[in-house]
Amino acid sequence: MAYRFDLEEFFPPALFDAITDVRATRPHVIEQEALARRQRTQLAPDGKLVIVAADHPGRHVTVLGSEPLRMGNRYEYLGRILRTMVHPECDGLMTTPDIIDDLFIVNHLVREAGGQSFLDDKVLVGCMQRGGLINAIFEMDDRFTAYTAYELKRMRLDAGKMMMRTDFSDPASGKTLQYCADAINELRRAGLTCFLEPLPAVKVDGVYKVDKSFAALLKLIGVATALGEGTSNTWLKVPYVENYAQAAGATTLPMLVLGGDPGGDPFPAIREVERGMREAKNSRGALIGRCVLFPGDEDPAAILSIVNAIVHKGLSLDEARLQLPELRGQYIDALKMSD
Repeated sequence: MAYRFDLEEFFPPALFDAITDVRATRPHVIEQEALARRQRTQLAPDGKLVIVAADHPGRHVTVLGSEPLRMGNRYEYLGRILRTMVHPECDGLMTTPDIIDDLFIVNHLVREAGGQSFLDDKVLVGCMQRGGLINAIFEMDDRFTAYTAYELKRMRLDAGKMMMRTDFSDPASGKTLQYCADAINELRRAGLTCFLEPLPAVKVDGVYKVDKSFAALLKLIGVATALGEGTSNTWLKVPYVENYAQAAGATTLPMLVLGGDPGGDPFPAIREVERGMREAKNSRGALIGRCVLFPGDEDPAAILSIVNAIVHKGLSLDEARLQLPELRGQYIDALKMSD
């Protein structure tokens, strides 16, 4: 019989409902969990990272394949994020404040019921900027509307993330460059890591697309690398492109390969992570979202483990996929509450 991941088995709907109860009656739990969380002493002990990206709805993005509102279902979206976070092979998560707060609440409820924290030693990256809403007239004026460096530091998160989409025909892109430079400086002064995503953008039939020509990416990587007062705290998040090694050669900064909409099949995007790791020495992992969170019928935690094997263990995708049947269902009881 074909395998199909059962979200309700892992994430009981009653636990999801309890999040709102805590928000309404015990909101102090969020800060309490943030301050109690054990942080890593080193961001990337082996110089590599696998971080799940889960910031899509905050930018007006709910489409998944042919389903325009799929990621607007918060029960499913949060449950799939949790599914990856409970796996010890997940280095961490990049997301918006609302989801981080939900995770702190769930972590509290699990610990309150006698379970173990799933947030200790994870790299928590706060998304700082969601103002460039998809398809909005102000899309390229990508303002910082989420985390500040101050709040990231106060809540003991590990890093901030920003996107530097650039359309050279739109004056608003110049404003975004300045927003990003200011945020890099603020993170640097706070002693926090910056994850910066330079994306060359081009408008096609009224909709912005990523320009995946290696020359466009190479040039923008050069701009991103020079942004801010210093670069000792900066990592880049980039798409895989043809002639990737030449584009990656524009910087010495560590880079993470991004994913994209998997359309039900996670493996083409994961193949790009594998190629990126093989083709450029400064490729140091993946900051990858939908292909791990929504991998068709597969278990998100199992797909995460495959990406981990490629990044941290040096396996090929073909080698890692052989382990898939054994990886399904691991840590399925991590959120179970006492009866």
